[in-house]
Amino acid sequence: MNVDLNNPLAVRYMEVALKSWERVSDVFEIEVVQCITPDTLLPDVNNDTSKRSPQELAAFHTHYRHAKRIQNGERLWMMEHDAFFRPEGEEFFRMIMTKWERKKSSMQLGMANEFWTTSADIAKRYCESFENGYPHGPMALLHHMTDIDMREKGNKHPSTYWPANRFKNPEWMNMTGLHIDVSMAYNYPKKMWPSPVTQVLDASLGGTVTDTGKKKYVVANTPDVHYVTLD
Repeated sequence: MNVDLNNPLAVRYMEVALKSWERVSDVFEIEVVQCITPDTLLPDVNNDTSKRSPQELAAFHTHYRHAKRIQNGERLWMMEHDAFFRPEGEEFFRMIMTKWERKKSSMQLGMANEFWTTSADIAKRYCESFENGYPHGPMALLHHMTDIDMREKGNKHPSTYWPANRFKNPEWMNMTGLHIDVSMAYNYPKKMWPSPVTQVLDASLGGTVTDTGKKKYVVANTPDVHYVTLD
């Protein structure tokens, strides 16, 4: 779990998030690590802030660092500090944990990039694209690279897990879809389960990215977030 341990709000969200994961501690172990910040960006990777704010770039560097580890053969999950475990998704999550190491595609089990993993091949594409100046966000990059990899390999087996498109069908909110690639899992899920992970947020305090100049969270626009009131 990547956290800015020097940011009190991020630490408070982390504490709520970690508590939610206790119910599956018998099958899943979480290691808390310091995330990359604007002051600790990786050198000579992609330091262009013309397309994103310094905090957004630092978050992307954090995801990239994780993808590098997967590319180099490690099998692990990327978690953001606000990755909240939803009890509704426990049965599905336990099923995933029995077989995820054999998966050859991407699994995005959060609603907005809070919790994901992928294969070494896709991670390599992800890292190379970011290094070459990919202009959008990390979730879009994982989407794009997974689709390319699955289509080039002619994948016909449903093996990609992704949040189902709630904008296409409101009944798909907080559901994870399965299909042969991300675009299909998102828009035409072959099967769906209650998503095990979403973002925890205090609407009055907002998120931890504060340098974009945008009002990032509006409750009416983000019904798939788990809202809390922090003390």
